[in-house]
Amino acid sequence: MSGDIDGAQASFRQEVTLRAHETKTVAFTPAGHPRLHLASPRVWWPAGMGGQELYDLRLTATVSGAVSDTAGQRFGIREVRAPLDKDGARQYQVNGRPLLIRGGGWSPTSSCDGTARTSRTG
Repeated sequence: MSGDIDGAQASFRQEVTLRAHETKTVAFTPAGHPRLHLASPRVWWPAGMGGQELYDLRLTATVSGAVSDTAGQRFGIREVRAPLDKDGARQYQVNGRPLLIRGGGWSPTSSCDGTARTSRTG
């Protein structure tokens, strides 16, 4: 099993032995494959805070030197934190920068409690 991450100069490989019809979970971690530790990755930012940098992961399984199967996945890297402040409110951060969550919803009470009236004109 081998793989590479386009744009990160990260390639990795691991020998995996399988018997007929056997399945096995294979994990690639920075501890076992140091090239997966990206010291300065191009990070993904929410809209309005920066670009949405993406990487392409390609995995290849080979049997006796011939390609048996391939898979790919596009992904982004980001760090998200949501600590509580002294008042118990969440303070969101993305990639170390504060993020104000905007949005909400409103509807008149009458549309939910059955007191809404409709009228026709004209």
